[in-house]
Amino acid sequence: MAYFPPTFLGRGLLGLIIALYILLLVLNLISFGGLAWITYTDYNIQFGLWRVCSGAVSASRTCSQWSGGQNTIDATTNAIIFNGKPGFIQAAQGLEITSIIFYIFAGIFLILGIIDLQKLSLEIAFIVATSLLFLTVIFLSAALGVMSVQGRSNHPGAYLDWAWWIGLLGLIVTIICIALLIVFIIDIYRSNTSKMDNINNSRNVQQNWNNVMPTVAGGLVYPPPYPIYPSNNQWMPNYPPQPPPFYPNYPYPGYSGMYEPQASPFLAGLARQQLANIRRF
Repeated sequence: MAYFPPTFLGRGLLGLIIALYILLLVLNLISFGGLAWITYTDYNIQFGLWRVCSGAVSASRTCSQWSGGQNTIDATTNAIIFNGKPGFIQAAQGLEITSIIFYIFAGIFLILGIIDLQKLSLEIAFIVATSLLFLTVIFLSAALGVMSVQGRSNHPGAYLDWAWWIGLLGLIVTIICIALLIVFIIDIYRSNTSKMDNINNSRNVQQNWNNVMPTVAGGLVYPPPYPIYPSNNQWMPNYPPQPPPFYPNYPYPGYSGMYEPQASPFLAGLARQQLANIRRF
């Protein structure tokens, strides 16, 4: 059974969270596999997390995967740019893979919270998803920082290319999604707290009614005194008190000094006569 938030705010937040999660996952997957993270201008070199290209942007450009046993050489000057796979590439790869894993697990817990299997409380499911996305922000920020700083080191003309900026956009969307999740969790907690208060009030009212006993006077059964009605305890403040219809001489406007109405001798006699007639049959 899918979870449907009881409040308008909760429904709007849940829709935004789902849309933002899909967007951030797509953005980070594109950035993860993108080629152009950094481009050098002093050499004809362009590289990403997994591949490096050498040569001018033309049919003569050659691209290959990062390899520890293969040097990256500029096709124009024959200068060795990287000896094997640079250390910052290995670090960024590990950080990005970890962030993608956290993204996936966060999505799993979001789905568990949305379908509401009754085996995991909603608050826990969304709190775990929020925590995983927070860890994702940490690892993704580290990956972007490593590539930005160390990838452009000793190359003043190097610039960050489109794949890096898409990764940064995914990071920003992730932070926004975390903020919305926090507000959504607070809304769930407030809704559940209000629901539990209503349940407890209903139980208290039921307990009060169990203690209410009718009054027997002159052979007739009267309703219980009005002050012990459970509804009297929840009477709205500053609301004009209304006397119950079965107490015509109810003291108005205060509640103190109420007395039991006297049974009519005529009605009591009729009732006793009717009961006697019933017993004969």
